Amino acid sequence: MLALSNPAAGTSEQLIPLNKNAKAQRIDQNQSQYMFYQFQKKPAKTQEPLSLKLVMSFAADRLSGQDNSSNTVTVAFLYDQDFSGGKLISQLSPRHTAKITGLTADTAEKISVSVLLPQSAEVLGSIQGFLVHSTADTVLESASLDEPFFGCTTGDIFSCGFGTNGGIISAAAPFADFDFSEAAEVFSSTYGNALQYVNITFRDQDDTGPLGQQNKAVLSTTESDISVRRAPGQTSVKLYAPRLKNGALAAGITAHSEMVTGVSYIVEKDTSTGKNDDRPLKPINTDPGLIFDWSKELWRKSDYEVFSWEQFPSVLIFDFADYNVQDNFLKRLAFYTEKAGYKGKLWTDKDLEGLHGYNAHDYSAEGLAKFFDSVHKENFQLNPQELELRALLADRGVIVATENGWTAGEGALISISQESPRYLRVSLMAHECYHGIYFTRPELREEVSRVYAAFDPMSLQFLEEYYTSQPSLNYDRSDRMLMENEMMSYLMQQAITEVSYYFSENLANRASVTKQIPELARYVRETKARGFTEAAEKLQDFFYEEYGLAAGRCYLVMY
Repeated sequence: MLALSNPAAGTSEQLIPLNKNAKAQRIDQNQSQYMFYQFQKKPAKTQEPLSLKLVMSFAADRLSGQDNSSNTVTVAFLYDQDFSGGKLISQLSPRHTAKITGLTADTAEKISVSVLLPQSAEVLGSIQGFLVHSTADTVLESASLDEPFFGCTTGDIFSCGFGTNGGIISAAAPFADFDFSEAAEVFSSTYGNALQYVNITFRDQDDTGPLGQQNKAVLSTTESDISVRRAPGQTSVKLYAPRLKNGALAAGITAHSEMVTGVSYIVEKDTSTGKNDDRPLKPINTDPGLIFDWSKELWRKSDYEVFSWEQFPSVLIFDFADYNVQDNFLKRLAFYTEKAGYKGKLWTDKDLEGLHGYNAHDYSAEGLAKFFDSVHKENFQLNPQELELRALLADRGVIVATENGWTAGEGALISISQESPRYLRVSLMAHECYHGIYFTRPELREEVSRVYAAFDPMSLQFLEEYYTSQPSLNYDRSDRMLMENEMMSYLMQQAITEVSYYFSENLANRASVTKQIPELARYVRETKARGFTEAAEKLQDFFYEEYGLAAGRCYLVMY
């Protein structure tokens, strides 16, 4: 007999079969197209939502009829009113159903159907069992009360998840139309402010298409289209549900659905995002392309929001309310880590008064660990924002506490500010994101070293003297890794077509630059920054082949 398992509760109980097919655990078209089962005990209201999950299989030749659209599986609950005198009545009234249509031999030999149990205690208390209807011979392999699943994924098992009200999913176009409104409501009421996402998964794809014609899928919501460029090694994209414009959770894949293997709604139950919660925020997993116009109304803190870069998840991206807030978190770190004449020493607020940090920041795990380790060893007093930053970095494993202080974990920190105008936020985000990859990917550091070594000498000299001659930068030129890293980001922060203008017409024409390094500035203007463009093209080729990114574009996802 078929048992109904409940993995969370660690229980299992026999189901009561109500017809011959149910007793045999298979739908035999010669007998009936239905299976009916009754629960030994009605499902009880639980703290967390549950779905009825049924796994069924087919013989391939049973799904190869001439009219493939007729191959349909339907699941529905049975209620008190469906029984009379303890027996199932013969004529059932209309009800909500979860239906999969268009099943063929190419879909899968096995399917999974999940249907959310009613959240109303009254309606839940009236459920007696469930029915399965199929137009093909079908074996019911298992039944369980499991975690809710909303959406559809393909593969060895064709899995479909429905809300309490059911719905229809076509196996021929499973990602064309879905609505996750009920999922958002259920998870929000159960898990409070836990992070929720629309999760899109992709087929393996090494060929991203040529640069400028990158392959991409398009998700269309009731409010807008979201383009998702494909990249090497890319397996999924998470779209933060509250970020979808006006909560538009009714959507569909409208372009290149053949690239997609699943669209589902997920919740990270272990997150704490309440504004009054003292625990460190768990970063929102997203793509940089969605951060530029992220509304502050969605922030979980009044002075900043923190993200993890989905493509490079150990890279944390901070967006600060303004430069002053950013300084409170990162200014002392900037002088300790990079500023010539200040590097390697902890400076008091009074020491740094009136000095400029940066409008955007980037730090490796090693640099962050050295800073906080020095703070520990010198018993230096940090401000509340720096203490909050340390707790968050430790929580994410970017820095690791030891008996004697702090050591580097894995990852990097980058930041921008809402005070920067949008055009500058886009440029700064690209600049800092490329730093983040540099800190966390050794293959990029090796490539940057090769490009640096082959760089036109006078162009490179101009760039490095620009770094040291400008008080707002004041980089330590003796730090070879810093020089290579900055060279790479300055080249990649704008499109290739803009590189010549940026260096020859912008940087090489600034009064503060022409005053300090006139001959080098003249060289860059006369050559129209040819050396910069050539180096940027080499770097872009590498970024595109490895990560699907391009000069001036550090993102894969964009409204």
